[in-house]
Amino acid sequence: MISQIIKCDGCKNSGELRIGQSYSEKKVVWYKSFRCASCGQAYEVDGDDTPEELRNLLLDEEGVHSVVLMDKKKRTFSIKVLRNTLGLSMEEVKDMLAKKDEVLFEGTSTEAKFIENCLAKNGIESIIQSNSR
Repeated sequence: MISQIIKCDGCKNSGELRIGQSYSEKKVVWYKSFRCASCGQAYEVDGDDTPEELRNLLLDEEGVHSVVLMDKKKRTFSIKVLRNTLGLSMEEVKDMLAKKDEVLFEGTSTEAKFIENCLAKNGIESIIQSNSR
């Protein structure tokens, strides 16, 4: 999550803007919320597909997180799980299969935790590695 102090549109005092992601059983969602302690003005916006600009802010702040497969023998099954979970196209699956390393996914911290959780539910062990940008 990113926390920033910005100027309130209502009273021009400072308020806190929070940007982040969370996940449920089936998907990663994003949010952007603001609250002014002075006048009480507040708003929240959220949705399913994280806008690229917000995702890039999170990646810049948190770094890139990689989901690394622990057992190479489960690579094909892992990709099948990811295809079903993320709704990947066949082109995306072919690209994943063409890579021979153990890294299955790279993204935000929350996205990586979601992927790791989905794999674990299918008996696939993985770890998350944090890479600075």
